[in-house]
Amino acid sequence: GGIIGREDDGELSHLSADVSVIGRSYVGGVFGFVGGHVRYSYSEGTVNGTSNYTGGFVGIVGTGSEVSDSYSTADITGNSNVGGFAGQIYSPYAGRGTVHRVYSTGAVTGDGLSVGGLIGRNHGTITHSYWNTETSGRTESAGGSGVTGLTTADMTFPYATGVYAEWDFDTTWSHDEDHSLNEGYPHLGFGLSTSTENEEDLPRQVKLHQNYPNPFNPVTNIRYELPQQQEVRLEVFNVLGRRVAVLVSGSQQAGNHIIQFDASRFASGMYLYRLQAGNVVQTHKMMLVK
Repeated sequence: GGIIGREDDGELSHLSADVSVIGRSYVGGVFGFVGGHVRYSYSEGTVNGTSNYTGGFVGIVGTGSEVSDSYSTADITGNSNVGGFAGQIYSPYAGRGTVHRVYSTGAVTGDGLSVGGLIGRNHGTITHSYWNTETSGRTESAGGSGVTGLTTADMTFPYATGVYAEWDFDTTWSHDEDHSLNEGYPHLGFGLSTSTENEEDLPRQVKLHQNYPNPFNPVTNIRYELPQQQEVRLEVFNVLGRRVAVLVSGSQQAGNHIIQFDASRFASGMYLYRLQAGNVVQTHKMMLVK
């Protein structure tokens, strides 16, 4: 796991992990296996499992355990029992594993059986939870009626009617109204910078975020973070590798930056946008649909 490999009977909260996790079985962005109670936590980055039980947040939610009010934006690659949030919710003997009020947005790739947008395989109980069908590349998920697949527009502020209706936005969750903190998805407030006035609030590393909305027509926003003032170049390429636009070229201050890309004059299709900041180069895909 990005933080804990196996957790059997604890009470844990306010965990955050930005990771690149590689393992065999029981692989997750925060936990490989969880057997206690976890809440108010999230994961981002990449998770890669070469065998079974791989999830963006947790590989397996064990018997009698509970995970609530958490999310994952991590991209997942695995074999069997693969899910955007959890590879499997387990219930072999006494007490079902339960998951409540969670979501996932990462890409989900699996070569074997039981691969789902949010949950790979479910033997427990899950309620009021969502996954992004567009960014995950998955139209189905285990979890029954408590799991709903939605588009990016549905899941990001101002949300589709009824989405997150059972979530507590007074004391637990916060809205990202201007899409500047969590790309428009609900967030938990901790671990997300709201100001760049103080040095302690500045990003710790260069990071290029997924554009929003995505897919888009014809305008989208690209957000990135800089830990210090430096030379920056942000470019857009078509699938043939030809540069079609230069959005930023020059020195920029440390902090969070949002650039708008207007693709009115471009044809529908897949494009790549690349950020070069100092010696760091990061690239993401985006889809223009007219």
